Amino acid sequence: MKYSLLKLGSVALIVAAVGLIVSIACGTSDEEAAPTPDVAKIIQDAVNSVPQGASAAEIQNLVSDSVASALANQPAGVTRADVEAAVNAASAGQLSAADVQRIVDQSIRNLPAPEPAEIDVGQLRSLVQQSVAASVPEGVSAADINRMVQAAVGAVQAGAVTRGDLEDLVAKSIQEVAGDQLTAAQVQEIVDASQAATQAAVDASLEATQAALDASLMETQSAVDASLAASQKSVDSALMETQSSVEEAAMAAKAAQEAAEMAASEAAMAVIEPVQPYGKPLGVGGYFDYRFTGPKPTTFQESPMSAELVRQGQLPPLMERLPVPEDVHVVPPPNEIGTYGGTWRATRHNQRYLQQYANGHPLQLNADGASYVERVAKGMDHSEDGRVYTFFLRRGGKWSGGSDLTSEDFRFTWEDINYYNNAASKAAGLSGNGLGPDTPYSRARDPVTGEGAKFAVIDDYTFSFTFDSPNYTFFAGTTSARGPVSCGSGWCWYTSDEYAKQFHEKYADSAALAKMVADGEFEDWTKLFQNRVSWTRCGSDCIENGQPSAGAWKMEYFLDDQSSMVRNHYYFGVDPDGNQLPYVDGIINFKMESVDVAILRAMQGESDLDADTLSRQMSGIPLFITNMERGDYSIYHWPDLSGGDHSLFFNQTWNEDKELGRWLRTQDFRIALSLAIDRHAINNIVFSGVGYAQNYVVHETSPHYPGKRFETIDAIPQDIARANQILDGLGLVDTNGDGLRNRLDGGGNLEIYTGVPGLRVPVAELLESDFAKIGIKLDWKEDGGHWGLIRQNQQYLGISNVNGSSNLWARGNPVAPYRSGEPQGPLIGQYLTSGGQEGMAPTGPDPDFLPLAPEGTWPADATGNIKFLLDSWTEGAQLPDHDPRKIEIGQAMSRVVALEKYQLGTIAFTGFSRGLIVKRNNFRNVPERQIRYEHGLYNMVNAFEDGMDNYHNPGNRSRRYTSKAVFASGETIRP
Repeated sequence: MKYSLLKLGSVALIVAAVGLIVSIACGTSDEEAAPTPDVAKIIQDAVNSVPQGASAAEIQNLVSDSVASALANQPAGVTRADVEAAVNAASAGQLSAADVQRIVDQSIRNLPAPEPAEIDVGQLRSLVQQSVAASVPEGVSAADINRMVQAAVGAVQAGAVTRGDLEDLVAKSIQEVAGDQLTAAQVQEIVDASQAATQAAVDASLEATQAALDASLMETQSAVDASLAASQKSVDSALMETQSSVEEAAMAAKAAQEAAEMAASEAAMAVIEPVQPYGKPLGVGGYFDYRFTGPKPTTFQESPMSAELVRQGQLPPLMERLPVPEDVHVVPPPNEIGTYGGTWRATRHNQRYLQQYANGHPLQLNADGASYVERVAKGMDHSEDGRVYTFFLRRGGKWSGGSDLTSEDFRFTWEDINYYNNAASKAAGLSGNGLGPDTPYSRARDPVTGEGAKFAVIDDYTFSFTFDSPNYTFFAGTTSARGPVSCGSGWCWYTSDEYAKQFHEKYADSAALAKMVADGEFEDWTKLFQNRVSWTRCGSDCIENGQPSAGAWKMEYFLDDQSSMVRNHYYFGVDPDGNQLPYVDGIINFKMESVDVAILRAMQGESDLDADTLSRQMSGIPLFITNMERGDYSIYHWPDLSGGDHSLFFNQTWNEDKELGRWLRTQDFRIALSLAIDRHAINNIVFSGVGYAQNYVVHETSPHYPGKRFETIDAIPQDIARANQILDGLGLVDTNGDGLRNRLDGGGNLEIYTGVPGLRVPVAELLESDFAKIGIKLDWKEDGGHWGLIRQNQQYLGISNVNGSSNLWARGNPVAPYRSGEPQGPLIGQYLTSGGQEGMAPTGPDPDFLPLAPEGTWPADATGNIKFLLDSWTEGAQLPDHDPRKIEIGQAMSRVVALEKYQLGTIAFTGFSRGLIVKRNNFRNVPERQIRYEHGLYNMVNAFEDGMDNYHNPGNRSRRYTSKAVFASGETIRP
C-alpha cells in the first residue's frame, strides 16, 4: 500500500492539531469550552510517562487513553451527540479519505483568525518571505516577490473573523499584486504557504517536546485507521442503537484529526528551519585517520570487568591474552582516551546486523573511504606487478575463546569453504555437495583468465594469494570487510577452523555429522554448516555452539526483539596509552519494531549510536534537528561518494516482452525518462534537501570524475517538452486519447513495472507522477524481493542505491556487468563468470533483440558500449590506481555511464541506508566526518563521557558537549 511521502512533517502544528481534535469533537472553538492547552498537557504527560523500551502497542494505548480522557473531560453541555454531529456533518456517516479532508478543511476555516496583536510581525515577514519565494515559479522578479510578501503580511495584519476570511484576504491581496504573472493554482499555493507562515508566527513559542507527541500520535494512526475501516459500513445504525457506537464516533474524530496532521505536513515543514540545500559533500580533508603513527605503548592495562575475571581465575592475565607487544594493534580515538564501562544501546532493523560489530576485518577502510587500516592482519604487501598479495598476521593473536588465530584459519576458509564447491567435494570422494560456487567469487577471480587466486601458507602467521594476471581490484573498496560474516553462505575471508571443522564433511566424524544433520532436520551437511557458521544464517545457534569472535565484541544472546554483545577479553587492540579495547563493556540492540517507533525512541535519546533510523526515513531530518537538544543527541552525515543513491537500473538482457525489451535497450527512451524526473523534488521531499541532484557520476574528488557537464547532461533541469519530443520521434504516441502512449505492436498502452523495497516507495511515488507527465505509466508495488528477480533476468527495472565508493573498480560499483547478477546485464555477467558455459554469448546482432547490436558484442548491447565498459574495466583492473592510463579509462567509463543511463541516476550523496548517524552527546569518539561504511565503524574506541552510560542511568545527559547537526557539505546547525 502506498503511503504519504510527508508522514513525519506535521510536528510543528501539534498544539493546533490537538485543538482541532477538541473542536471537531465538541463542535466549538470557544477557548473556555475547549481548553486546548489542558488537552495537550494531558497527552504530553502520557508521552512522558512512556517507559524506556515500551512497545508500539503500549505507546498506542497510552496516547489513545489520553485523547479519550481529553474528550471525556470537556465542560458540561458538550454531549456525545455533539461529537456525532460534528463528525457526520461533512461525511454523512462515511469517513472516506476525501470526507475526512472536508471535515478538516471546514473545521480549520471556521476557527477564529489570529488577532494582529498576537503576531510577531518581524518573524511573520521572514517566514512569509521564505514561503512565497519557494512557491512562485521561475521568472518572477525579486521585487515582485517582495510586493507579494508585503501584501500577504498586510492582509494578515488587517484582521479577520475566521481563518477562511483570512485566506480570502491573502488571496485577494496577492492576486492584485501579481496580476497576470500567476495562475489561480499558483496564487493558492502562495496563500497556503503564507497561512502556514502566519501560524508559525502565532505559535512561535512551540516547544521541542511537541515532536515526541507527534511521533506518538502517528504511531497510533495505523491501529486507529484499521479499527475505523472495520466499523465504517455500520457506523450509522450503530450510532443510533448503542452508546458504544457513540464512542466509536469519538474514535473517528481522533482518526480524522490524525489525517489532518498528515494533510498539514507541508505547512509544518515550512515552520521548521529549512535544511536544504546543502550541496555536495566536501570530499577532501577533514577525515580522522585511524592509522597510528606514534610510538607504541610498552605497558598495558585492562578493563575492570576483565580484571575481575582474572581475579576470579576465569581469564588468564592480560599479557597472555594480547599479541606480542610489537604486534599489538594501536587504535587512536578521534576525541579522547576513553573511560571504561557502560552498555551501548543500539537500534537495528535486523538483529543479525549487530554481529557485524564483532567482525574482525583483515584490513579495514579508513574514515576517508580510500586508505586502509590494518586490523586482524598487521600488514599486507603486493608485488610490483600486482600478481602476489602477502598478508602478515599478529603473532599471538587469539580468538575470543583463547585459541590462536593463525594462517590455518585462512587456509581452511579458502580451500575448504570458498573453493570447496560440488566438484571439489566429489573429487574428495565425499557427498558431492559443496559450500562454494562453481566458479570463483569475483573478488578472488583473475580479471583476465577468470581463474581463482592460488592460496599458499608461508608460515603460521603469513600467507599469500597469487593471480595469473595483474589484479589491482583485490582490495578495491570494501573487499576486505567481510571477515567471518558469510562463511558457508557467501564469500568470506576467514573463520575459526577449530570451531567450524566439526560441521565440515572433510573433518567431522561422519556418524556424528549425520546425527547433527538428522537432529536439526537439515537437507544436507552444507545447510548444517551454514546454520552453525555463517553469521547471516545462524543467530542463537552460533552462540549456543560456542562460535568465537576475533573482533572487539562477541555475541552474548540473540532473541527475537533484542540481542546483546559483550567485550572480547582477548581483543588484540589497545589505545595509545596501552588500554585494551573496547572501552564499553557491552552492546544491547533493540529491534526496530517500526520506523515510527524507532524515530520516537531516537528523539527521546534512547539510542546511543544509531545509523539506521534516520537514514531510513530522511524526510524526518527537520524533526530530528528541532528535537536534538531535548534528546541530547547530535547528527552526523556520512554519505558515500559513488554518486548513485536511488538510481534506476535497466536490464538490457531481459527480452520476455520483445517490444518492451526494445525500449529498455533504446538510449533515447532512457534519456526521455531521465528528462521527465524532477530530481530536486525527490531531494527536497524524500531526503530533506540533503542530497545532490545529478546523473550517476562519482564525486568530483575521484580521479574517475568525468567533469561537471556529465553531472547534468540529459538530466537537469527537468524538461518535459524535450522528453515528449523524443518519445514522439520514436513513434510512441497516444493513439486513443487516454493520455498514455501506446505500444507499436497494438498491445495497448506502454507500461513499465518495478517492484520497490519499502524504503524506496516515496521515490517510486514521485517517479510515477513524473513519468505520467510524458504519457508513460509506471506501475509498481512494494516488493523487497524484486531485486533478486532482476539478477536472475526475470525482471527488467529496479530502483536501488549503489553503496560503493568513488573508485569504479571497487566492489559495489556496477558500471559494467563483469560478474553474474549485475542488474544492467545479468546474462552477460553470467556468461563471463561461467567461462562461457551459461548466459548470453557475444554473437553480435540478433533480430530478436532490437535495436540491433553491432558486430562483435552481445545481442543486448545495442550501442556497443557495454562491450566498451567491460573491455575498459578489464584493462583498468590490471593497472595501479594512480596509473595515468587507469585514470583516463575511468573518466571515459564515467562519461559513457552518464550518457547511456543503463543506471539512471537521480540523487547522490544523501547518506541513505546507514549514512546518517544519531549519537548521544555523551557517547564519544564518533567522528563527525566519515565515508559511509557498510560493515561497521571503529566501534572499539567508542566510550561514554566519564564512563557513565545512559542505559543504567536514565535521564543522564552530557555535562560537557552540546547538540549539533554536521553535514558532509560543511554545514553545521546548532539549536
